[in-house]
Formats: sequence, C-alpha cells, structure tokens
Amino acid sequence: MENEIMKMKVDLWEKKGFFIFFFSFLAVIILGIGIGFTGPYHYETREIVDYFDNETVNIELEIVGLNRLNQFLYVDIHFTNELDIGIKEDVEIAITLLGNNVADSDLTKWTKIANSTHTRTVECKAQSNCTRHTIIYEPYLNYKNYFAKLQITNMAEKNCFGKSFSNFFFVHKRMTLYELFFRYIFVMLNIIAMFFLVRSVVGIPYRVFTIEQKWISVLIVLLLLWNNPIWPTIILSHSSFVRFLDALFTSSFFVGIWGFWLCTIDGLRYKKEERSFKKFYLPKIIVLSIIYLTFLILYIWVQVHEIDDPEYEVANDIPGFKVTSVFLWLFFVVYLLWIVYASIRAFHDVKNKNTSNAKRFYFFFTITLTVFIFSIIVVGGNFVSKLRNTAGEFLSTFTIFNVYILLLSIAYLPSSSTLDDIKDSSHLKLEEDEEDDDDNDLLGNDDSLEDSEEKDEENSSSNVDQLEMQERSESPSNSGSDKKSD
Repeated sequence: MENEIMKMKVDLWEKKGFFIFFFSFLAVIILGIGIGFTGPYHYETREIVDYFDNETVNIELEIVGLNRLNQFLYVDIHFTNELDIGIKEDVEIAITLLGNNVADSDLTKWTKIANSTHTRTVECKAQSNCTRHTIIYEPYLNYKNYFAKLQITNMAEKNCFGKSFSNFFFVHKRMTLYELFFRYIFVMLNIIAMFFLVRSVVGIPYRVFTIEQKWISVLIVLLLLWNNPIWPTIILSHSSFVRFLDALFTSSFFVGIWGFWLCTIDGLRYKKEERSFKKFYLPKIIVLSIIYLTFLILYIWVQVHEIDDPEYEVANDIPGFKVTSVFLWLFFVVYLLWIVYASIRAFHDVKNKNTSNAKRFYFFFTITLTVFIFSIIVVGGNFVSKLRNTAGEFLSTFTIFNVYILLLSIAYLPSSSTLDDIKDSSHLKLEEDEEDDDDNDLLGNDDSLEDSEEKDEENSSSNVDQLEMQERSESPSNSGSDKKSD
C-alpha cells in the first residue's frame, strides 16, 4: 500500500467523509439484521418426546404435503441423562423411511427409501442433555409424503436415560421464497456495482491499479457467484452438480476474501516492485489452497454419502472425517496467526508511511474489523443464539458481506483527478504519436528529395560523358575528310 500510481476516492476523504461512510455502513448492516428478524422461521419442526422405562422405544411419524420448496428433510434424536454422573453408551437404532406421493394408510404401498440398523455412541454429562445425532437426511424431496419409524432395540440394557427426543426438520416454504427474493436483490445490486466499476476504470491500464483495486475487481465477481444466480436450480432439480457449484461458489468467495485481507494488510511491508509472485503471493496461495481444497473434498465426500445412504451421519460413518476436519482447522489457525502478525507489523510500519497510505490502511482495517466482529456474532451465533438457523442469520450474513464489498468498490474507485490525469496523459501521448508520425513523414520526404537530386546528378554526369565520347569519335573522321579535300 505504498504510494501507488493511481489515487482512489478514499485517499481524498477527510475525517468527515470517513465518519459518513462508516456510519452509513453500520446503518445498512443493522437495517439488514432488523429486516431479518421480521422474516419467517427457517425450519418447521415436529418433535416427539418419548418416556421409557428400560423398554424398547418406538417412534413413528408421518409428514404429508411436502414439496420442493421444503428443500430437504432430516431427523435427529437425543436423550437426557438423569444420573449424577456422566455416561457414554452405544445405542442401536433401527431406521425405516418410506415415501409416497399419495396419502395411503396401507404402508405396503409406500416406497421404501431406507431400512437398516445403526449404532450411535451417546455421550452425556451429569443431569443434562446428551449428544444429538442425525438419524435421517433426505437431500432431495422426491415424494410429497414421508413416513419415518425409529426403534431403539437395546434400550432394555440401558437404565440411564430418562427420555428421548426426536425432531423432524424441513425448511419452511416461506423461508425458501424469502431467501430467493433477497438473493436476487443482492444479485441485482451486484450487477449494477459491476457495471459502474467497469465504466469507471475502462481505458485505464491494469498496471496502474492499486493492490486493493485489483482484489476488489476479483471479489466483486466472486460475490456475484456467492449470491448464486442459479440457486433456484438447487430446489427445482435433484442434481448434485448444482449443489456442488453452490459449495464451490461459497468456498471461492470466502477464500478470496481471506486472501484479500491477508494480501492487503501484508502488502504494506512491501513496495510494489517487491511483491514478487514467489516471495509475496506463493506462500499465501499454498495455505489458502489447502484450506480451499480440503473443504471441497469434505463437501464432495459428504454429498456422495448423502445420495447413497440417507441414514448416514458424517462424524460416525465417514472414516477419517474428524482427522480431515482437524487438518482443515490447523491451516485455518495458521492463517489467523499470519494475519494477526501482519496486522501488528502493519501498525508498526504505517507510522513511517505517508498520510495517504496511513489513512487508507486505517480505513480498511476499521471496516474489515467491523465485518469480522459481526461475522463472528451472526454466523457463529455464540453470543446471539436466537439468530441461529433463522431468517435473521441468513439476511445478516448476506447483508454484511454484500455491503462490505459493494461499499469498498465505491471507496476504491479512481478519483476524478486521477481520471483527468490519465485522460490528459493519454491525449498527450496521442499528440506525441501524431507529431512523431509527422516528423517521420517529413524525414521521409527529405530523404526522397535527396535521392532524386542524387539521381539527377548521376543522370547529368552520364549525359556529359556520353557527349564527350561522341565528340571524340567524330573528331578523327572530320580530320580525314579535310585531308581529302586538300
């Protein structure tokens, strides 16, 4: 972020401009979160509570009237521990899942989707709820009606559980329409911002872009992919490919924004000519590529198992899943430590930089830190648990990152003075090129005149030589004729 060739709008802002921008940024985010609170519930839930006394537990539920707007169906189960000590027990659960497009009391006419027995390890703390397990996950709703039956076959051997809870989840239809509407609002805003960005930088050489402008030009495209214009195909089609594309777009956007943060902050330590690919970009590409590829491998792995077996549970049924997850988190911790170190160095080095670069860095760091804090609160849900799996979480997440990228694309636009300088320099260069062409034409004409004069001299000299030769040849004949006349 040294003194680059191109000046941006943020370089010319005073303190008043920064405050207006920052508070506008906060206002839009808070507005998005507020609108999200008014949205519909994310899931429709059917809960069955079963009390038992060392007997076999049978849980049956029929769900009717589903369609593709409900997106998917999953069933989970958990127990309560009424003892004063922690326990860890293996529970055998027989699972049956049937589907039918016509409601019929005769279950023999229903299509069998799953029918098998699985063992789940249940861990409980004293006097608390036990670990929750996903029993059924149906990613594609091929039927309008579903019948699920869960049977815990070895409960006679267990005397530690007080009661069991089974929950049947599917997405609320209103939530699907709500998400579809706001996704396309963000897509339209994204396209408008891309149009103005391209219009503002057209004709400007890419080599004079600052590192922030280069990254924003990439991120605004990745943001469009994350908003996902083809998202309705996930609902309307039963293709795993479109789901993979959605995961690809999401992971590409977040890895891109992590790269933007790291390169922009770490770029303060290097001059523009020192940002070589091998020294500056390659280490970052290696770390982020490992995170990116590991996430995609895990996602494909899960998708394959979901399609083949709706009864699987990721953590238990996929060997090596926990090891791969730890590997992914390890490199993410490396990234976090790296960006913390780069931030500390940046604050130390910014004191020796000029006012424009210091102003630009403080602006970027303040906005980015705000986004990071909101992301932890909203996406993580550790502090505001009511936002989890709600319309508020969805709209807050999309509002935060869309507003962040779109407003940065405005702040990083070339300043009007820079555009005038570039236009003047291009006109001056054009005039110089025209003058050079005129000079070349004049030089060409002078050369042609000199060549013609040389040719004329050569022709005249050759004519003189020919006349002299003729006179010499005529003189002996004239003398011979004079003698004869005498």
